[in-house]
Amino acid sequence: MSIVFSVLQAGLVIHGDIVVDHGVTILGYVDGDVTSTSGLVHVGPGGLVRGTVSGEHVVIDGTVEGSIAARRVLCINGRAKGDINYAGTLKLGNAASIEGQVTRVAAPSGAATVSIATDEATVTESVS
Repeated sequence: MSIVFSVLQAGLVIHGDIVVDHGVTILGYVDGDVTSTSGLVHVGPGGLVRGTVSGEHVVIDGTVEGSIAARRVLCINGRAKGDINYAGTLKLGNAASIEGQVTRVAAPSGAATVSIATDEATVTESVS
């Protein structure tokens, strides 16, 4: 099995939606929605998405100005400005900035764990 991953380099600007069936890293600017049907969506440092970001796993190290939906794991260490829906695990890094409503939705399979990392400690709670 080979791993397929796309990288949108810094300096690249896309006006329109992106839909992939694998992982994608955004290091440039996307003015539109970014969706991965079965993989990771990573908005890297310096990356900016103005639109909805959704994927199996979502990692925000850059900026998203729009809603975010993660079907399993969501990690934010960048800036998220919009409503957030996640199932599974939520991890907030020290540099995380969130403006919007955060909602946990039903996990795809059974119970989930929610972890929130802060400067002082990591709080973990089982959610059923």
